[in-house]
Amino acid sequence: MKEKPNKLQSFIFVIFIPTVFAITLMLVVLSVIGVDITSHAKAFGKNVPFLSAFILDEDAEELEAKHRELEQTIKDKDQYIQQLEFENGQQKKDLESLQQEVEMLSQKLDETEHTEQKREEKIKTVTTSFKDMEPEEAANILEKMKEQDILLIMTDLSAKQRGEILAAMDSEKAATIIQTFFQGEEN
Repeated sequence: MKEKPNKLQSFIFVIFIPTVFAITLMLVVLSVIGVDITSHAKAFGKNVPFLSAFILDEDAEELEAKHRELEQTIKDKDQYIQQLEFENGQQKKDLESLQQEVEMLSQKLDETEHTEQKREEKIKTVTTSFKDMEPEEAANILEKMKEQDILLIMTDLSAKQRGEILAAMDSEKAATIIQTFFQGEEN
């Protein structure tokens, strides 16, 4: 006994398969003769509500490419910002270090100036003592001192007192002092 085909089988074999075959054959023939089927299919698909969500047009593809390009640019800029922040941190550390060094050198300078000021006051006090001495006594004492100290003391004395003390000194020592005195004025 032959079974009667059901309605679904009849639909598939009689309508669906021949329709798919005819559409495929038509697409092949149109492609062969040079018709751009994909652009027509995209245009048609854009108008179908459900299919339009899945079809990307050229503008959407360009936007997607532009979006990827901008995201890469943002990543590059973020890396550059991080690099600049790191360099900024290093420069801040260097600046703090230099400020500390400046402060330390400023303190040393203040201490040196204070020490120099005290030394000058002492030299002035000693110079006053030499002004009151006899030239021979002053010469004997100065001959035993360092040349720098002698020059500092002699600078504060009058020209007449300097001359009398140098005359009372050993001639070689007096010549050395005078020569050092002239060299100091050149500098």
